[in-house]
Amino acid sequence: MQDNILRFIDVFNEELPDLLGSCYLARPKERQLIAIEMLTSLRDEALNFKQEALAKKDDDLANVALSLEKIIGMLDHELKMYVALKEDKSSEAWDYLVTAQDCLQLALTAHNRASSFEGYEKHLLDLEKVLFPKQMFLSPGMVVKSRICSICGQEYDECEHVKGRVYSGKPCVTQLKDVEVREISIVDEPASKRRRIFFVK
Repeated sequence: MQDNILRFIDVFNEELPDLLGSCYLARPKERQLIAIEMLTSLRDEALNFKQEALAKKDDDLANVALSLEKIIGMLDHELKMYVALKEDKSSEAWDYLVTAQDCLQLALTAHNRASSFEGYEKHLLDLEKVLFPKQMFLSPGMVVKSRICSICGQEYDECEHVKGRVYSGKPCVTQLKDVEVREISIVDEPASKRRRIFFVK
């Protein structure tokens, strides 16, 4: 199992320069669509490795596979952002960029094998500033009475898991229950960049 995933990493690293070379707005759309197809195939392989690792209860390999899956997802969504921009779908392009940023953060959290991509965060932030106008966001002020842990299903405040960490190839997140929204604020730096303000003329 470990040998197989190491071979997969070698294959991915061989393809990486060409994939990264497609991640520019000026590259032909056709080249980017071919790269997206290749990434879809690579991501399916990474998902299979993760399932095998989970079946064998190999937590470290499951986290490696998740990290690879998310790096591949990051590149996939960056490429889809360029394609959407070329098709005048700016709102979709924004969502693809935000997903790429989220994928990178999870990849870096999942395993240190993704550490070579730490500098890529600046690249994605630069794309946000250069390709899109300045955004304004909404941030809700809420009273949350219950948070459920995605790992164990218990109340988050009563379990041992830490939000944002990865356990056996799965990120720990919380499901909010019994939520009361008290206010909505306009902010420059939101918890989620998906809560954008749209200006309609």
